[in-house]
Amino acid sequence: MKTFSGPVHVELSSNGSLEHAEKVTIPAGKDSVEIEVKVPTDATPGRRSVALHGTADVDGFEEELRGGRIDIEVPRPETPKRSDSARGG
Repeated sequence: MKTFSGPVHVELSSNGSLEHAEKVTIPAGKDSVEIEVKVPTDATPGRRSVALHGTADVDGFEEELRGGRIDIEVPRPETPKRSDSARGG
């Protein structure tokens, strides 16, 4: 049985409240890639999911994996702390 070490093409999709690349490629010989995810400043806190659909050429055949996902936790915004000078002291 041959091992696989070629590139993997991954399509990412979410519900639209996250900003991220639509497609990324995991290079041959690697097992991960970093992606940047931006969250709107007015987003409500909570968990968001990004669906993954991967494809790769394995021994001349296109193989695919559907149903993968990554979860992103959107935290509550930090409330700014008042400094001593703002309190008059």
